[in-house]
Amino acid sequence: MSLGTKLCRPLMSSKFVFSCPSIRMMSDTMSYNCKALNVIQAAPNVFHVELNRPTKMNALNNVMWEEIGEVFTKLDRDQECRAVVLSAAGKMFCSGIDLADLTKLASIVYS
Repeated sequence: MSLGTKLCRPLMSSKFVFSCPSIRMMSDTMSYNCKALNVIQAAPNVFHVELNRPTKMNALNNVMWEEIGEVFTKLDRDQECRAVVLSAAGKMFCSGIDLADLTKLASIVYS
């Protein structure tokens, strides 16, 4: 078993993971209402950010791109967040940029 597996396994065990309604935010202003990401507090001082577009192989679209920036900015400002675990739902971590969004962008740029 690798060192990373030994360190992360306790964080991901069911005794630490909470459902979204029971997330304990560090302050009243910190909220993570996302469409393309799941954000939970996995353990004290540890947040778990999950890419959540498994049907699209977690391809980065405009919404996910903006949410990643917003969430990590908030986590950076949260004094009690000391670690972030980044994972993805489904079979693939991330397939890259969403080509459907790229096509829309190209049509706007070249029109």
